[in-house]
Amino acid sequence: LFTWSHQTNDWYVFARAVVDRCENYALCGANARCDSNSSPVCDCLDGFIPKSPSEWNSQNWTGGCIRRTPLDCTDKDGFQSYTGVKLPDTSSSWYDDSFSLVECEGLCIQNCSCFAYANLDFRGRGSGCLRWFGDLIDTRRLAEGGQDIYIRLAASQSGMASVGN
Repeated sequence: LFTWSHQTNDWYVFARAVVDRCENYALCGANARCDSNSSPVCDCLDGFIPKSPSEWNSQNWTGGCIRRTPLDCTDKDGFQSYTGVKLPDTSSSWYDDSFSLVECEGLCIQNCSCFAYANLDFRGRGSGCLRWFGDLIDTRRLAEGGQDIYIRLAASQSGMASVGN
């Protein structure tokens, strides 16, 4: 914010706002994670690569990321866990508050369209089942708090380690 100084006949900075780029909806595009404490702020989720490497390298992340390896759509597919995240946009999700997290994983692995799952209510030991059926949009790593999400990967990539804060 600038203010005019009549004494100096010039503008001077009156106040500055701290800008968190990750507050911009879908800044990193699909299947990527925004982390305001990293440089660059966007990175593809494990098992994914930039859809357009040239745009990604010029810090235009809106094209997002695509799978490195297609899903096998078998019970051999696995899940990569991420801790401490703001969950993605839920416009392509489904929930049921009667399932446990273990049951949620089973439901997800049985449906090849299931992209990821998480607890609906993460307080205490967690409860409920939230599943995504499509690209993950607006996922963000949080400095504190957040939830766990489990993202489906092809069997050949499912041995990856958990990703946390």
